[in-house]
Amino acid sequence: MYRREFFKRMIQITGLSVAYFNSFFKDQTVLASESNDGPPAAFKETLTRLFGSREITPSRKIKLKAPYIAENGAVVPITISSPLENISKLYILVEDNPSPLNAEFTLSPVLDVFLKARIKMAADSHVVIIAETRDKLLLSTKQRIKVSKGGCGG
Repeated sequence: MYRREFFKRMIQITGLSVAYFNSFFKDQTVLASESNDGPPAAFKETLTRLFGSREITPSRKIKLKAPYIAENGAVVPITISSPLENISKLYILVEDNPSPLNAEFTLSPVLDVFLKARIKMAADSHVVIIAETRDKLLLSTKQRIKVSKGGCGG
């Protein structure tokens, strides 16, 4: 009788272990496939709402300085600078945040572009800076930042 109970328990434990590890690997596969889909829908909607169908061109003339790993997503320090003189607006967006638009700045033509800010990030994500020139051109730069502790309620 003890032998039967032993084998029953062993089969139950083995079944639960297999189910647990299968669900773990399945979740990892789903997360990996989601990260390859490109920017989330909320980010795409925000870009469309702000800029319509205008083309956004990557530029090396907009500099973004930020940590590669942020200890706390609630206060991620960034610095934005540019030698360009005709920038009228700056937008700070975080791709994977629930609300991607973090800040929008209207700049005076007499000021140089140099801005320091602290932004909130929910999770690891790209921080995207978009500069709008007085000629209505859109220039961008981005940097991936890893977050140790989420700052949007996480």
